[in-house]
Amino acid sequence: MNRYWLFAPAILERLRFSRKRGNAPILRFYALPNARSLRTFAGIALATAAFTGIERASAGECSAPCIDYYAYMETVGNWNRFPHHADDDYFVAAPTVEFTASYRPVEGVAFFGHLITEEVKDEEPGVNQYFHHVGTYVSELNAQFHIGGIGLRVGKFHPAFGKAWDITPGIHGTDLAGNYELKERVGASVAYGFETGGFHNEIEVAAFGVDRSSLSESLFTNRGRHTLEDGGAGNSDGISSVALDFAGCLGAGAAGCYDEGTFGYRLGARYQKGGEHSFGNETGLLGGLNGNVALGSELTLKLFTEAAWFDNFGGGPDDAVFLTVSAALQREAMTYSIAYTQQREQITDEPDLVEHLFDATVAYKFGQDLGLSNESWQIAAGYAFDKHGDDNKHTFGIRLSAEFEGSHEFH
Repeated sequence: MNRYWLFAPAILERLRFSRKRGNAPILRFYALPNARSLRTFAGIALATAAFTGIERASAGECSAPCIDYYAYMETVGNWNRFPHHADDDYFVAAPTVEFTASYRPVEGVAFFGHLITEEVKDEEPGVNQYFHHVGTYVSELNAQFHIGGIGLRVGKFHPAFGKAWDITPGIHGTDLAGNYELKERVGASVAYGFETGGFHNEIEVAAFGVDRSSLSESLFTNRGRHTLEDGGAGNSDGISSVALDFAGCLGAGAAGCYDEGTFGYRLGARYQKGGEHSFGNETGLLGGLNGNVALGSELTLKLFTEAAWFDNFGGGPDDAVFLTVSAALQREAMTYSIAYTQQREQITDEPDLVEHLFDATVAYKFGQDLGLSNESWQIAAGYAFDKHGDDNKHTFGIRLSAEFEGSHEFH
């Protein structure tokens, strides 16, 4: 077995980040007294090859001392229509630029950083917006160590928990599932990779708290600094929350299973201590499956599903259930995808509050044909329907993106 495989999926592969930014659906948070909700990215997910869900990672090909780097840039245009509230219709054009770098001074040690430039404040219905409220912030900054088959991360990072927020295809396919992504936490995680029964398996355990340092702010447009008074799940003193993520894959490493594997599974559990004004501590369970079916030499069907349940979701008074299912048909440079996510808030002594999100997207990958410096270009167009109670929203979106990666050895 390649010794690097054990470490890369769990730790050094963290050149992974949300790249399917777009207009978020109608996100709702509990109105806690004297508190503000924890921020969510606008349309959370990873970028894809032709937007089917291939996560990017440090290839680990350079020999220490060296640096691996990866960059992604996109511009998204969304037309949002509200049939019952025409005055709220609006258009938004938004950029996203992300850059990650992993410096390895010696083998088995890496220092990782991840910068994001994007809209950092909520969009305003009824107002057309062009590159509005753009800020730059540090999404991850940590040290990573490999000892035998064990990987250790210390610093600011995204604890592993599920993948629907990450790999669901489509311009808006990940928007609702992004509500339960764990991101911008401070603490440590331990990961271990092993093989059994033909599966490449990976288990990660993380202990963390919400980042309340100056890194929770942003340059240019300041999104504000987290404080204990904000409340919410995980926003308490010290390292008071934990998450467990266990995944396996046939035909590929667990980290890249959606794109390269034949069949994969994922299980997760988490506990986040409730902060100030919370109604309780959040607990959550998660399970997911994915599979790739070859329908021909150049035709592949990618299937994915994930379900998650939470008690006191987000530190609020109610439970929540999420269900995501998707299918993507990839034929050479073209990808056709559909995705559906449901978020059900189980409110005590009241009917459940349900939100449905459907996305259909067609994407084309130009590759490096248009590139000036080995970057790869992609374009996608899609439609999303978001129904929350009696409120409906139709979104027509188009996205142009480019990405590049490289490494440099210091010898």
